[in-house]
Amino acid sequence: MRRSGYTVLGSSEEDVEGDAADGKYEDIEEAKPFANIRSIDGNPYRKTLCLVFTLFFGGLLTLLVSTLILLGHLDNDVYADRLIPLIILGFLMFIPGSYYMRIVYYTFKERPGYSYDLIPSCN
Repeated sequence: MRRSGYTVLGSSEEDVEGDAADGKYEDIEEAKPFANIRSIDGNPYRKTLCLVFTLFFGGLLTLLVSTLILLGHLDNDVYADRLIPLIILGFLMFIPGSYYMRIVYYTFKERPGYSYDLIPSCN
C-alpha cells in the first residue's frame, strides 16, 4: 500500500511501528512553507500574478487620473470627455484586482484557507 505525502510520527523504530498501527501521520506539505506558490512544473504562477498586479495597480492609476481630472488638476476642458470611461474602467479593474490582491497577500502570509488556487489561472 502506497502512502504518498505522509510520514509517520516518531523517533525510534518502536515508535514508528506503534504510530503506524495507530494511524498517526504528519502531512509533509505542512513542513514546507510556500509549497503552494509553485505550479506543477515548478514555475510560479507568473501570468496569474502579473494579471493581479496589473488589475490592481492599473485600476488604481486610472482612478487616480480620473480623480485628478475631476478635481481640475488636469485640464478639464481637454479631458472632460474621458472622465466617465476612466472611472468605469478604473472600477472594473480595481475591484477584482483588490480582491485577488487580498488572496495573494493572505497566501503569502500563509493564512489557513488561502492558496493561489483560488485565483483563476491564465495558462
